Amino acid sequence: MADSDDQSDDYPESRPLARCGHIACAVDRFMIIWGGYRVVIWDEFMQEEYLPTHEIWIYDTDTEIWFRKETQGRSPKGTSGAAATVVDNKLYIFGGFSRSQNVNQIHCLDLKTLRWVNLVSECAQDFLPSPRDKHSVWDYKNKLYVFGGFGPPTYHYLSDHGQFELDASTTYFSYVRGWNNQILEYDIPTHSWKNPACSGMAPSPRAAMAVAKLDDRVVIFGGRNKEIRLNDLHYLDLDGMSWTQLTQNEPIPVGRTWHTFSKITQTELFMYGGFTQEKEPLSEAWVLDVDKCRWRQLPVAANKHRLWHTSSRCNNGDILIFGGCCNNILDAQTPVHTNETLVFRLSPRTLVRSSLDVVFKHRDCLQGEWESLPKSLRDILVLRLENAISLGNDDEEKENGRNKRRGSHLGCAIS
Repeated sequence: MADSDDQSDDYPESRPLARCGHIACAVDRFMIIWGGYRVVIWDEFMQEEYLPTHEIWIYDTDTEIWFRKETQGRSPKGTSGAAATVVDNKLYIFGGFSRSQNVNQIHCLDLKTLRWVNLVSECAQDFLPSPRDKHSVWDYKNKLYVFGGFGPPTYHYLSDHGQFELDASTTYFSYVRGWNNQILEYDIPTHSWKNPACSGMAPSPRAAMAVAKLDDRVVIFGGRNKEIRLNDLHYLDLDGMSWTQLTQNEPIPVGRTWHTFSKITQTELFMYGGFTQEKEPLSEAWVLDVDKCRWRQLPVAANKHRLWHTSSRCNNGDILIFGGCCNNILDAQTPVHTNETLVFRLSPRTLVRSSLDVVFKHRDCLQGEWESLPKSLRDILVLRLENAISLGNDDEEKENGRNKRRGSHLGCAIS
């Protein structure tokens, strides 16, 4: 059974603002959050506002504390529906929707210096991918790969392989868009893009699908193609660049978009949430055995509906679901965004983590012994204590604790 913890508080300065369409990546025990948008009411009208792009938020799973970090250099435009991955302590972000159009820029944030670099200037301008959002990105052998998405036609860009299907509803506007099933390849050392050919039966063009990498293969479930929210399952062999559509055993989850995949093991994936064909947000959790093509549903809280959220698996095994929309995102009424972190544990906590929890719980009688612990463990307990103080009732202690948490505890963004 999945063990789920809801983590929220009443102090917005101590955690990221509620948002949708953001990106999240796991690095060691940390989860990094960037971008996305939120809904605000201004003069009784609903408006969408992009979140600041010059900052990242970092969640430490050991201390259970959020840290906000300012970045340097020229940050990307505010976007929704971008996709990202981390390679060698560098966060790569590609695409998204910004203001009134899709973008095809690729940016890199060095997680040690926290400085942005716009890599588009390094690329051959005649060989760029089409702008898109709600696509997927992963890395393999020092290359980035992009699959699918929603955006303008691909024929003015890299379009040697793959299909584009027009969204007929956009033909009434000047900005025509649709779905594609391209595989794009970005070589990190040479800053060059390719649109390689793939053998086998490729998935249909789609966007807002769930994608996860397992060693040398990538698994894809669902997504939207035209008016249909799909529930088919595919995998791509990254060495042979060959597609295979998998035959699933019953029961099969209903078709959905804006759901997430996270790797549990090399053969199991965790899926959470989504948005159904009937425009219903989901609070479902499923585990997929990829080799057996067999799903099993997990018992979870029925009122934690999420779509267009993010999912990250940190190195302690915790799967973190952050943000997203809790209701029908297409409803004319105000969408409900959240900044909750749902923590799913599909295996018991480590002995060290459990021991730290007990030591912290009984700190009234054990705090005097903290100095005898190894520094790495002592630092975790001290940070948790500072966070508890910052969320307390004493204004002076709360401010002191908040300033300490915003200091340079980590030395750099990720250490």
